[in-house]
Amino acid sequence: GLRARIGGHELVSSSYNYGGSENKALVLEDYFKWLSKFSCCIAAVSEEDYFSIPVAKYFEIPASGCLLFAHESSALEELGFVDGENIEIDLQNAQADFDAKANDYKQNFNDYAKIRKAGVELIKSQHCVSHRVDAVKNFNFK
Repeated sequence: GLRARIGGHELVSSSYNYGGSENKALVLEDYFKWLSKFSCCIAAVSEEDYFSIPVAKYFEIPASGCLLFAHESSALEELGFVDGENIEIDLQNAQADFDAKANDYKQNFNDYAKIRKAGVELIKSQHCVSHRVDAVKNFNFK
């Protein structure tokens, strides 16, 4: 399989058997331990507007300390994700944009540490289960 490492982190892996929502091989802490072995991950969703909503992996990836490469979605900004600040967004021409950003990431790995750290901080400050519980408590059910 394809493998690349920078700074002790795996960039590309052939262990795709653990990906996807139907994965039952790794759950809870085991999943996050596996995910934290990577320095970056891609969260790809449908290009159809109706289906291009952020799903769990948009939160799991940065929570584990990985740099999140994500497909553009209007909901990302509402959730606090900012391109180049705490996430890397591949835009409309996904393959060309991703290739350029991935090459820049490989060439300037240490420069992205700040973005990875900001991703972790975003999740800690806005997207923990406790934040969701508080939102439900404060919701006005009428």
